[in-house]
Formats: sequence, structure tokens, C-alpha cells
Amino acid sequence: MIFVIAVACALALIGSLVLAWPQPPVRAWLLVGLASHALMRMWSAFDFIPKALAFERAARVDEAAARAWTRRSRWRMPLDLLTCAAMLGALIEASQP
Repeated sequence: MIFVIAVACALALIGSLVLAWPQPPVRAWLLVGLASHALMRMWSAFDFIPKALAFERAARVDEAAARAWTRRSRWRMPLDLLTCAAMLGALIEASQP
């Protein structure tokens, strides 16, 4: 289910960018959102997900490595919040007369 939501969010962001491309202020907000979303997705693909899978497969988990992974994982939320804030900024900008 989470995968479906993530795909829907990415498609909405890309679709919004395509539709708003002629409007520079809206486009700027959406580009910020796209950049933060892409950074978070790349981070997930190359760090978060592989380490989560490794922890699941491991018979014994190194506690220090697990704590470090958890601390790094906390930085994913600000990237998501930045994406949401940028999309909200784009919506507000687009609603201006």
C-alpha cells in the first residue's frame, strides 16, 4: 500500500510540473519539491532499503549499526516535509490571480 502511495505522489508531482511548466513561480516550487523527493528516493534506494533488508536477514544485528541506521533514517522525514511544503507553496502560488 505504501508503494502505491509513493508512486501516486511521484506521478502527481511530475504531472503538476508538466502542467505548470509555463508558470515560472509555480515551476520553481515544484522543482524544489521534485529535487527533495528525488533525493529522498535515492537515499532510500541506496541506503535505507538495503540496510533494512540486511537487518531482516541477519541472525544477529550489530546494535551500533542499527542505532546509526535509525539516526540516519530520521533525516528522511524532513525531506518529505520539504517536498510537501514545496507542493503546498506551488498550490498557493498557482491560486494567485
